[in-house]
Amino acid sequence: MPEQLDVFVTVKTYPHPSNTYLETVCTGGLTSDGNWVRLYPLPYRYLADESKFRLYQWIRLQAKKTHPNDDRRPESHRPIWDTIQTLEHVGVDSKTGWQDRCDILLPHVSDSLEELTAKYHSSYTSSGLIRVDRVVDVAVEPDDTDWSQQQRAHMLQMTLLDDTKPFPLKRVPWKFRYRYFCSDTSCQGHFQSVRDWGLHQLYLKECQRLDGEKAAVDSVKRKMWQTIDPDRRMPCFFVGTVYPYDKFIIGGVFAPPLPNVRKSSHRQEALDFS
Repeated sequence: MPEQLDVFVTVKTYPHPSNTYLETVCTGGLTSDGNWVRLYPLPYRYLADESKFRLYQWIRLQAKKTHPNDDRRPESHRPIWDTIQTLEHVGVDSKTGWQDRCDILLPHVSDSLEELTAKYHSSYTSSGLIRVDRVVDVAVEPDDTDWSQQQRAHMLQMTLLDDTKPFPLKRVPWKFRYRYFCSDTSCQGHFQSVRDWGLHQLYLKECQRLDGEKAAVDSVKRKMWQTIDPDRRMPCFFVGTVYPYDKFIIGGVFAPPLPNVRKSSHRQEALDFS
């Protein structure tokens, strides 16, 4: 049976075409009782306007726990799309905005990816927020330049059948990655993809604003470094596994300003790449 969940949204991955669900977006967050949750599938661009939500916003919805035969990860739920209600947004445009986010999230931070990986192998725990000790590289690598022929045909058909549908989804031909060490003393380093929607959208915006792909890629890399600047921020990564594998990827970045950062800088950016 469906259950009602209040979820503080922390992750929205870039959409992927789906013949079954139009498009799929993996949405993650923390429930009001302190549990990580994954809402999938969710065709975000096709939701009614009043149901569309932002990162760091509370939402209320009905969702069904995914059957263990389909997905044994305890966080996985199937959202009932037309039940989504948007509630309070915890922004950074107030004096307590960053502190309010920290109060919600930091009690649930893990010291390392090694800790989460051990939990996955014992109980299939597959989502979390980890503290980053240091980032040593930002990589942008070539990816497929377009969707498959079947995916393109499906998106075109949906647009032709209903002119209220969003424009066909653009493929971002790059993979964005961080190479980093977490806080475990035994950490040998991690090299993970970032699937954050805002980061991919930033690249598309920079392609329109700047002259050429190289300039857009360089701009995105600078933004990725600025976002985790250890002199000004405390970087943490939202991580989760991609079914059916046990490999963790980065769904988003949470990097609140350090206490000695000037108050005026708290209003500069929401650290969701948008």
